[in-house]
Order: sequence, then structure tokens, then C-alpha cells
Amino acid sequence: MKRIIAVLLALILLFSVAACGSNDASIKDAIKKFKMLNNLPAASDTVEQVPEEEPAVEYVEEFAGDHSYQLEDFFGDSIYTVSFTLPENMWVVDQGSSTLYIYNVASPDETHSAAPRIQFEIKEAGQVDSYMDSATELTELDSRTIGGIEMQGRYYKLWGMYWTEYYGELPDGYWMTVKISDVSIDPGSDGSNILDSVIFE
Repeated sequence: MKRIIAVLLALILLFSVAACGSNDASIKDAIKKFKMLNNLPAASDTVEQVPEEEPAVEYVEEFAGDHSYQLEDFFGDSIYTVSFTLPENMWVVDQGSSTLYIYNVASPDETHSAAPRIQFEIKEAGQVDSYMDSATELTELDSRTIGGIEMQGRYYKLWGMYWTEYYGELPDGYWMTVKISDVSIDPGSDGSNILDSVIFE
């Protein structure tokens, strides 16, 4: 009977404190007294922090290894397969309608118009020099064999970017251009190894 009366008194005390608009500390004290009178275990004032789940890691396609892509001129009259081998990381392939891009970036999210790249494009003979009137700092380079074709080389600045370009005639009379921007093609570099692995079919 005494226990029931004590519980009722404690409840009345608790409601009285809350009704009077007491602060959080007073309410906590009342709750502690209630638990002491009823032999209830005291709870910690601190709230356990639930760890947030880590966001899932987004999968990035792996581009390392051998690749083959079909490439055609603007009108689709000349179609070639361009094959090549990429190193284990920092290279991403993106195929446009008539241009094949190999970007020297970590993921597809980092590809953009000014990103370092090697690009391939088939052109008619008269289109090979179509932008040269706008190029500056033009310098002729030694020829280089790419995909079994000996190509002429040149270095220039165009649209705010510096380009190394190789261009050569394909068996059907069209021309293949290989443009490199902000990628090393010195002997032994990834860029040079990619160019040496190229096959046109």
C-alpha cells in the first residue's frame, strides 16, 4: 500500500513540475526522484549516437585492356575499326558519332571539352586542313607510324588548346587524324604506348 501511495505522489510531483513550466533540469530531477522511490534503474542523460551509413561507392567502369570501336566519316562512307590497348587506370573511352575520344582522366565524370585526350577522326582529304587558318604557333613534326600508316605530324594552338596532330591517308582515300592534347607521347609514356598499340582495320 505504501508503495502505491509513493508512486502516486511521485506522479503528482512530476505532473506538477511539468505544468509549472519548469526547465529541463527540474524535470530530469523529478524523473530521477520518481525512479529512486520505485527502485527503477537510472538512465544515462546522454543519447547514444547512431553511426550514419556510409554512402555506397559508385561503380566506375574499368577501361584497362584491349578495345575496338567502329569509326566512320561524317557521311558514313568510310568505316574503320580502331583497336588499341589502354593502361590500368586514368583512361576513359568515349565514342562520338564520328570521333573517338580516349581521355586521360580518372572517371567518365571528368571528361569535358578541355580534358587531356587522344582522339581519332576520319576525314575526307579536303577536310584535313580545314581549321589550319585559325591555328597559331604551327610547327611541323617528324612523321610517325600509327596503325601501320606513316602519318605526317604538326603542333599548333587552336581554340585555346595546344595540339599534336598526326594525319595520314587510308587505303580507301580517306584520311585518319590523330589529335593529342595535354598527353605525353614521349617514348615509354602511356600515351606513346597507346599509339603504338593502335590497329586500323
